[in-house]
Amino acid sequence: MVTVRRVGVLSAFKVGLLVNAILYLVFGALFVVPFVLLGGLSLLDGRGSSQAFATVSLAGSCFMYAAAVAFGAFAGGVMTAIIAALYNLIAGWVGGLEIELAEAGGSEARKREE
Repeated sequence: MVTVRRVGVLSAFKVGLLVNAILYLVFGALFVVPFVLLGGLSLLDGRGSSQAFATVSLAGSCFMYAAAVAFGAFAGGVMTAIIAALYNLIAGWVGGLEIELAEAGGSEARKREE
């Protein structure tokens, strides 16, 4: 068994930032793309005021999507760093997570059986 006694807060922040950025990019696109497509259809309408509204709507949707990805990634990184700091505090009191590691090919398990 190996015990994880400490987690690097900065490394946790970087991992949390990237994981949340990817999640926001993928799942945010599932919500934004239909609205962008519907807005694009109204551009084909041909009426001036409708086209202006659709253009502003498309630009706003793209801007809000980018802002949500950036904010979500940063907030996820901060939360992951806070959780890592709390883990370090609590691991100091009760010990860390115990993890059993095995070498590739299971040679560790064979050594124990012999």
